[in-house]
Amino acid sequence: MISSICQKIAEALGRKLDGDRDQVAIHAYALEILLGSIIKLTLIIILAILFGILKTALIFVSTFALFRWLGGGIHLSTYLRCLIMGLFMVLGMGYVATLHIDKLYLICLYLLSASIAIYVIIQWVPAGTNKKKVNDIQKRLKQKKETLCALLIWSILVLVCICYNLYSCALAGILGSLLSFFFMMPMGYQFIGTLDDLLITVGKGGGEGV
Repeated sequence: MISSICQKIAEALGRKLDGDRDQVAIHAYALEILLGSIIKLTLIIILAILFGILKTALIFVSTFALFRWLGGGIHLSTYLRCLIMGLFMVLGMGYVATLHIDKLYLICLYLLSASIAIYVIIQWVPAGTNKKKVNDIQKRLKQKKETLCALLIWSILVLVCICYNLYSCALAGILGSLLSFFFMMPMGYQFIGTLDDLLITVGKGGGEGV
């Protein structure tokens, strides 16, 4: 449904701007990403407010989205699957972040998350998909540096939260980082591939993926 709406809008823009078929396809893809993101974020905010976890849910999704944007990673094959999994993941982790955790355990979890992130950045960032792969060495190095810079800023913010006893905020940021980098690892690709196959088998899923 979203794909067809975006396609029609892109075709209308193409006629007005005298764009060719490739430009229409690019516009349709960009619109699909934008519209899909708006719908997903709106649903996340509404549901997070209802469950009383808005702060931790937003911290989690901001962290997760930032590292995914910089580092890449695997996606489910349809928009509806991405939407449903995204909602469960954000709301679930937003809730987990509100649970009590000892400061020592939180610091250990931070160190584990930072170590995993550094390893993933060195080994796999930018993590490509069938639709988008970065093979140019200079571009890959650039993305690695950008992701490392983001990780440094993330580390400072998490440590500040821990120092000021904002444990739920720190935990939300840590969980966002852990899951984001997990989906850049071979295990993450295998997990999403298995989940996709399972959803296909049981006849679930939506339209064309974003």
